[in-house]
Amino acid sequence: MDISIEFGLYPTESDLTELQQYFPDTNLKKLYEVEAYHKKLANILDSEFSIERESLIAEIDELESQLTILNQELQELGNIPNLSSEYLENYSKLTATINALKEQNEAYLKESSLSKERSEADADLKRSTEDILLDLEVKINSKIREFNNTLYPDIRKAPQINLKAHNSYSFHTPDDDGTGTKFKGMILYDLAILYLTHLPALAHDSLLLSNISYQATEALLKLYDQSKSLNKQVFLAFDKASSYSPEANKLLSENIVLRLSSNGNELYGISWNKGENSDEV
Repeated sequence: MDISIEFGLYPTESDLTELQQYFPDTNLKKLYEVEAYHKKLANILDSEFSIERESLIAEIDELESQLTILNQELQELGNIPNLSSEYLENYSKLTATINALKEQNEAYLKESSLSKERSEADADLKRSTEDILLDLEVKINSKIREFNNTLYPDIRKAPQINLKAHNSYSFHTPDDDGTGTKFKGMILYDLAILYLTHLPALAHDSLLLSNISYQATEALLKLYDQSKSLNKQVFLAFDKASSYSPEANKLLSENIVLRLSSNGNELYGISWNKGENSDEV
């Protein structure tokens, strides 16, 4: 392209004159017109060729510039020094330390999450336990109060249970810590549990009634008798029946299973504690 632009094959005037010598009939005017057209066309082509040449040169320069940059980067990569074994060992240790710290951090985050969940679960359990204990406390105290109100003609303070936790409670009668009151409270509590739960049976010894007033004891006998509606068994040992009212004795007679007394009415027919005293130890 450069040769065509610089050394274009355009005929000169001398060339045309020599041509006429060999061909006298040649129409030089037409040839000059054609030559003028060729020159005009050549000028146009020269301009276009110049533009294209400049574009190609610019593109070549850009590619050479990129090639130079790539060669420099390649040289830089080739000049990286060899890593020493000490460096690699330290790098390995640091990598292991970083990984270990990451694992510890993940373990800590997991432990924190589990600890939070455990605290929430403990709080839920405590709240649920408190709600359950409060519900039981209300039901038991309500039943005890119902029974207590039947023991006396006037209103007396009923025993109360306070379920502080699943393994802690208190049980007392407000403003009355007498022995008879304590035994009465235990009897009423047992009866309440008999009514409120699946407890199949109840057994009370006569000792529990010995310190309770006659009036309250006879009322308790009625409560024992009413428990028959539960279809459960109640065992009661009762002493000195003759000291109580005919109504109380009637209840005892209707429910008696076994009557024990001296003079042949012992459980095994004889009294084991009768006999002569002995000096033997």
